[in-house]
Amino acid sequence: MKRIIPYSLIVASFIAAVACSSKSSDNGTSNPGPSTEPGADPGTQPTDQPDAGGTTTTEAGPVQGGEDPSGNPILLGTPRTVRTFTPPGGTPYFVDGPVWSEVRGQLFVALPFASNLSGGKGILTTFKSDGTNYTELRAGDKTLTGVVGNSIDKDGNLISAELKSVTRTPLSAQGVGPVTTIATGYTAANVEAGALVAFDSPNDLVALDDGTIFVTDPGYEVNPRPDQGHLFMIAPLAPAAVIADSYDYNPSPNGIALSKDQKTLFVGFTAPAAGTPPFVRKYTINTDRTLTDGGKLFELPVDSTPDGMATDDSGNIYLALKTGIAVFKATGEPFGGASAKIPQTALDGEPTSLTFGGSDRKSLFVSTKNGKVLELKTKVAGLVQ
Repeated sequence: MKRIIPYSLIVASFIAAVACSSKSSDNGTSNPGPSTEPGADPGTQPTDQPDAGGTTTTEAGPVQGGEDPSGNPILLGTPRTVRTFTPPGGTPYFVDGPVWSEVRGQLFVALPFASNLSGGKGILTTFKSDGTNYTELRAGDKTLTGVVGNSIDKDGNLISAELKSVTRTPLSAQGVGPVTTIATGYTAANVEAGALVAFDSPNDLVALDDGTIFVTDPGYEVNPRPDQGHLFMIAPLAPAAVIADSYDYNPSPNGIALSKDQKTLFVGFTAPAAGTPPFVRKYTINTDRTLTDGGKLFELPVDSTPDGMATDDSGNIYLALKTGIAVFKATGEPFGGASAKIPQTALDGEPTSLTFGGSDRKSLFVSTKNGKVLELKTKVAGLVQ
């Protein structure tokens, strides 16, 4: 989930967006019933929560169904607009951090462009049961909290990369539980024993079934940007992170995803040195949760600025690029070339991230910079992570 927008935008945007997205670990094969909105909250919504002021697009586009000759697993056709985040008379929100929850449906983070550093805050939100609006579940403050990226752990908790921390939020059909801070920084060999180094600004993360968490930290919300980017590992029940890898000249470690067997970690790098192609790196996850660097899996066009990432049951890798959605095989070979397979023009906006959800896990939900959440259908079920 790459973010090069002002810090405040990110924080305030979270307010409007987590409401729309949750990851589902449902392994069923049946499609959602026609009366079920993929982004709608399946549970009963509290009636005393403030309205966050979004709008719902009720007109569904044509259902996808065409086959791509290249074998691309995303079905061709017009994406369906699930949700539009635009305040009354205002500018569309920057939507990011999509994640699917069995009990909450689709959650997102929305970042109002009208905000500034002193006024921004992050808010976790969700749809009302009728899908007509969304309600605030949790508000962040101006500088420390506010969700940027999300994952779901094996117990269905929301694990979030916030502005200066990593947190856990229990989810239920009725609402959310108390937020727990998992870590606010990391230990390092050159730091005094017991002391912590604060995170720069966590961006995206994944949670393994054993409770291990991997987090990217490109330092987007630090001015000036730090010289190093980091990939952190947080062990189960550990009070702090450790450095899993670090990157000089800060190529902006951003999107992150796991393979189905959770033995491989993929990390996208959004902004390497000028003129250097962005790329995705592959790591082997060892039994002690250290990483073995497998090197670059593939490179991307120089100006593609890859952001969020997802994977499916067949090992395919889906990337949100400035130019649209691209899909690669587990070997790193692109389906029909490295350019976007679903262009930005088809999405009516630049995608920021994407996640699988729905009862059959064949709905690819895409968030965009211009306030939209879209649904693409796939031939292969995707991973909820």
